[in-house]
Amino acid sequence: MVMLDADIAGCVDTWLNSSTDLDTSRMGVLRECLDDLDRVLPQLTDPEEADYYAGLRDLAVSVLSAQKTRPSR
Repeated sequence: MVMLDADIAGCVDTWLNSSTDLDTSRMGVLRECLDDLDRVLPQLTDPEEADYYAGLRDLAVSVLSAQKTRPSR
């Protein structure tokens, strides 16, 4: 779970600090993280943990969705 958090945070940070879309590698990392979260989220029993990782998943989805629609800086 810690690595999911770190991987998503790293990709989002890179995206926020760049004026371009994520590279193919980081987009792949985010997609893999989404797959992992989709398997793990239903198994989380702690409501705070489940909310945190659901929010992290939403963040990853938002960044992936913003690819190619991002305004230039």
